[in-house]
Amino acid sequence: MKILEIHIYGYGKLEDAVYSGIGDFQVFFGENEAGKSTIMSFIHSILFGFPSRQQAELRYEPKFGAKYGGRITVSFPGRGKAVIERVKGKSAGDVSVVMETGERGGEELLGELLSHVDKTLFQAIFSFNLHGLQNVHSMKNEELSKFLFSAGAIGSDRLAAAENKIQKEMEGLFRPGGKIPVLNDQLKKLKQLHADLKKAEQKNGQYWAMAAERKAAAARIESLRNEADALGARLYQLEEWMRMGPVHKKVQLLRQEAEAGTGGRFPPGGLEKLEQLNQNEIPLKGRDASLSDRLAALREEAGKISPDQLVLDHEKEILSLHEKMPAYGQLVQQAKQASYKIRKLEEESDQLKDRLHLRLSDEELEQADTSIFMQEKTAEAQRKKQRLAEKRAELDERFSEEKDRLVSLEEELNQVNAALLPDEELGEIRRRLAGESDPESLLRKREDLEGRSAFLKNAIRHDKASQQKQRAAVKIQALMVALICAGLIAWGLADSQWEFMLAAIPGFAFIAWLLLKKEDNSPSGFLKEELISIEKSMEELDERIKSPQAEGAFYLKERIEKDRQLRERQLQLNVRLQQQNEQYDKVIAAFEIWEEESALADSLLAELGRQLFIPASLAQSHVHDAFMLLEKLKSVRRELRHEKAEAAAAEKAAAEIAGLANRLAELILEEAGGSVQETAFTLKKRLLEAQGKWNELKSKEAAIQELKEEKEQCVRELAYISEEKEKLFLTAEADTEGDFIEKGIHAVKQEELQEEIRHLDRQLKLSSLTEKERVEFSAIPAPEAEIARCRETLDDIKKELPQLQDKVASLNHEIAMIEEGGLYSDLLHRFSLAKSEFNEGARKWAKYALARKLLENTAEAYKQEYMPEMLGKAEEFLSVLTGGHYVRITPKEEGAGLLVEKGDGTLFEANELSQATAEQVYVSIRLALAAAIYKRYSFPIIIDDSFVNFDHVRTRRMIELLRGLRGHQILFFTCQRHLLEHFHPDEAADLQGRKVQLADN
Repeated sequence: MKILEIHIYGYGKLEDAVYSGIGDFQVFFGENEAGKSTIMSFIHSILFGFPSRQQAELRYEPKFGAKYGGRITVSFPGRGKAVIERVKGKSAGDVSVVMETGERGGEELLGELLSHVDKTLFQAIFSFNLHGLQNVHSMKNEELSKFLFSAGAIGSDRLAAAENKIQKEMEGLFRPGGKIPVLNDQLKKLKQLHADLKKAEQKNGQYWAMAAERKAAAARIESLRNEADALGARLYQLEEWMRMGPVHKKVQLLRQEAEAGTGGRFPPGGLEKLEQLNQNEIPLKGRDASLSDRLAALREEAGKISPDQLVLDHEKEILSLHEKMPAYGQLVQQAKQASYKIRKLEEESDQLKDRLHLRLSDEELEQADTSIFMQEKTAEAQRKKQRLAEKRAELDERFSEEKDRLVSLEEELNQVNAALLPDEELGEIRRRLAGESDPESLLRKREDLEGRSAFLKNAIRHDKASQQKQRAAVKIQALMVALICAGLIAWGLADSQWEFMLAAIPGFAFIAWLLLKKEDNSPSGFLKEELISIEKSMEELDERIKSPQAEGAFYLKERIEKDRQLRERQLQLNVRLQQQNEQYDKVIAAFEIWEEESALADSLLAELGRQLFIPASLAQSHVHDAFMLLEKLKSVRRELRHEKAEAAAAEKAAAEIAGLANRLAELILEEAGGSVQETAFTLKKRLLEAQGKWNELKSKEAAIQELKEEKEQCVRELAYISEEKEKLFLTAEADTEGDFIEKGIHAVKQEELQEEIRHLDRQLKLSSLTEKERVEFSAIPAPEAEIARCRETLDDIKKELPQLQDKVASLNHEIAMIEEGGLYSDLLHRFSLAKSEFNEGARKWAKYALARKLLENTAEAYKQEYMPEMLGKAEEFLSVLTGGHYVRITPKEEGAGLLVEKGDGTLFEANELSQATAEQVYVSIRLALAAAIYKRYSFPIIIDDSFVNFDHVRTRRMIELLRGLRGHQILFFTCQRHLLEHFHPDEAADLQGRKVQLADN
């Protein structure tokens, strides 16, 4: 199953939102409150219905009046695409499903497409979010192990939650050795009440004796009442027999009379059947006579009709001729058009031959190869010839250019060689320079002195600025101390505190010292001396540079530098000259290659000319154009032959139709002649007249046949009536109709006797006595005596019952007096109440114990049958996620829990794992459920920000694992932008409508 498109009409904050082009791995990115959870809930609601108002789950009804609901387009394997739409309606909404085949349906079809998977199972297996991981963080010890086991069984923590709830309820009711649970406390109180009751019972010894006597008296009362009820029923039956006995006896007598009066067989309703047959026979005899008269009249009319048999015998030829008339006109016209086309084609053929300047025979024309392959060959050959011509022009131009460049380089090289200094002169100049001061070294020294001078000037300037700042700081310090001292003096004068005034004296002394203190020796004096020395050295260097000896050295130096540049240019020109020679040689080689290709092209064109039967000169210049003209000429000649054949065929077919018309006219018509169309019209008219008479004759014959069949039917019905009457006589064993009527009257009397017997039987059935009881009572010789005996026994019982009832009332009063007398009755009541409460609590505890046992059995069965396959797949996933550090997940031997094995064989309880590893175990189990246990369901796997606590390595492995799942679409919702670096831009959709910007790797 794959979701292709989501269209939300109105759901939560989303209105008229469309997400199309959803792929096999789709990422929905959005910030908080962008609508990720809304889209997940929307998918659940469309597939399984909107949540009801009583459920805690949000309904996401739109706030601004938009239509509640939407649709999704889904692809189902083997069923094709389906559009599932759900809008507001009943509690879960009104759903409609439209298949791409046109099939439509509702919840039933949707359930069939979803394999009848409900919302709870879908969310538990194929849809999970951060909630499951938060459960992993919050659980401890055995709770975490049970939670992972529950997730491996049903995809959520419901199994573990159910087990914890049952255990909590059981411990709240009863705990061995406990004191606080309800049953523990009730059991303790019940034991104490039972001991107190036994003590009170010893003080009331007579109580149980009277209770036993009361019980015996009550049992005797019950026995007498049962006996009285039995006697009353017997008495009622006897009285009923006294009423129905005469009826029973009369029925027996009537049955004997009916058996004695049976005098042979007579068919039921025989007299009525005989009367009905006689009534049916009279109209049939009159109808038979009428049919005979009508047959005679029709036969006379049919004898007067005589159609033209000769025309009817040639009906097919006449109809064929008439049908061919439109074709005859078309054939004549076709022959004329063909003759015109033949003339035009012969003219076109002559024109093409003139353009080719050839006189080819049809045989040579047919032998010329004008196939598609030849067309390509001629076109390519002509293009190649043209390319070779263009290449020759290009080579000529290149040859001229390369030759000009070669000559230019040789001339420039000769000029450079002439300008070079001879070796002897160059050596002399170098010796002269060796004896003079090097002007370049003097210039370098002067530049160095200029740099040092600039540095010293900058240092002197910075030193002056530093001294100015120091002097300003000293003045500020002196001013601050003066202000403080002035404040102390003012305070001392104001309060006559001479000690404050004396304290100001050191301050003034400090001010005097600051102002009179000499400045430290600064380095600026030394720097100035060094600067004067450098400036003197620079003046001396300037004088040496301006001397005549220095100017001569400069001139010699320039000549040596110029000679060096010329020699470098000479080297460059030699290299370029060598390269240019190589280019020139390449152009010469290209000319040779062109000559070879040109020869091959000429040979190919000559061969193509021979195959096309055209001269070599024409082939060399216009082989493809000649091919196209030959192909056109060949097509024209073929069409010419086809048109001639068509004209001949049309003339032949028209002649055959005209021959048929002349032959029929000579055979049928008295006067032959006229056009083919007139002959065909006349023959069709004669045929219609003959057919009219023939149809009239056939109509008469059909009417005669119909009357004959009707008469035969009438005769058969008369014969049937006679046979039926004979059967009635035979059944009643009567020889004549009068004998049959007499026996019928006797049979009617017997039927009346049977009706009276049935009436009396109905009275007997209304009685409360059964047939068996009536037979039994009929054997009693004196029922009145039996009635008297029953009444006497009932009177005795009525006398004894009041005595026993008085005795029981007396015993009840005495026992009540004992019970009301004190402690025993109160203890008995309290003991009964406590016992009832304890039994109720024990039954409740037993229900929880049974539920826990069923849950344990179910978990054990799952662990044995299904968990190995799921754990195998989960181990594979866990190994991928942890990089092979954890390799195996095994269930505990007892109870619901899991152990995780590390690569070195160490086993860990779930609570001993790190937070991230526990999350990876949970994710592996959840994915293994979908990939192994529920692999037959190809539902999308929906994940909402479930990996925010994974580092980048675990996240990358997680994404790779999800990509490796086959048969499931992955819908991943996230608000973490850094996760987008793991996906292609086409796989990510921004819920705010912005273009997704992937993070740099």
